[in-house]
Amino acid sequence: MKSASPFARVTRIRVEAVSSTIMVALAAIGLAGCGGGEAADAPDLVEAHGTVTIDDAPADNVRVMFVSADGSPAGVTDSSGNYVIEYNDKLSGAFPGPTTVVVKRMAAAEFEDDPDADDEDDDADYERKEQAKNVGSEWQVEIEVKQGGAPYDLNLNSKDAE
Repeated sequence: MKSASPFARVTRIRVEAVSSTIMVALAAIGLAGCGGGEAADAPDLVEAHGTVTIDDAPADNVRVMFVSADGSPAGVTDSSGNYVIEYNDKLSGAFPGPTTVVVKRMAAAEFEDDPDADDEDDDADYERKEQAKNVGSEWQVEIEVKQGGAPYDLNLNSKDAE
């Protein structure tokens, strides 16, 4: 058996060294792509939720936007007037600091009076009719959003709408 020449040994060592260096570089690039992701890019948000009432009644289907220098996360009220501010489909919350809350009544379901409804339903029908009158109404309220400040309950008056 013939022994390898010194030149062949040096070449093999260099090839192994270059291969190792390439493998380390590729691993480093791969790991760099795995770092942080959404959590690292997530903005500094604080919990923001509350209830909207208009003329002392829960405001259903109202858009609530927390407008600040950093952005405008928003939410929509449920039938009880409750809302949660969402930054996007994965993150909820608002930016801390001075904030203009913009509340806008959105289009309600088409109203139809039911002559066969009982008195309790008449009250609900009246409320829906009153809300339908205010579609497109907008209110602006200045608040300070801070850590632990929620809930941000908004008691609005229809006469103050813009």
